[in-house]
Amino acid sequence: MFINDFDAAFAEMDALARAFMGRGFDGRHGLREPAWAARTPEFVADEDGWTLHADLPGVTEDHLNVTVENGVLEVEATRAASTDDDTWTLKHREREATILRSRFRLPELADVDGIEAELSNGVLTLTVPRKAQAPARRITVRAS
Repeated sequence: MFINDFDAAFAEMDALARAFMGRGFDGRHGLREPAWAARTPEFVADEDGWTLHADLPGVTEDHLNVTVENGVLEVEATRAASTDDDTWTLKHREREATILRSRFRLPELADVDGIEAELSNGVLTLTVPRKAQAPARRITVRAS
């Protein structure tokens, strides 16, 4: 149910924008990017290995998939949009249903068997330990 004619016109414009551009209007600032479009994880290194921090607001463990295959770490998170129920009616949405996928090629010294993941307060932290590096050894060269 629309409150007035402006709401109806706005809803129609928003539907057209979503159909043609994949995103809608926010009513204040023109076109807006999906909420996760600007979210990029950070990947930092130290002497023990690497740590990835990714902001994943509204994502729970059961909607999060972290895999490693052929040296590539992939994070996939899904978040469902709110839906109307008997007690309320949605009037404006900025929390869209979203799938976020990020892939990272791991360094050669990454210990993929030791990767640990923790999701706390909407932040995913992946810890990738560094493999123990074999010490350099001197190779004797023989004359022929």
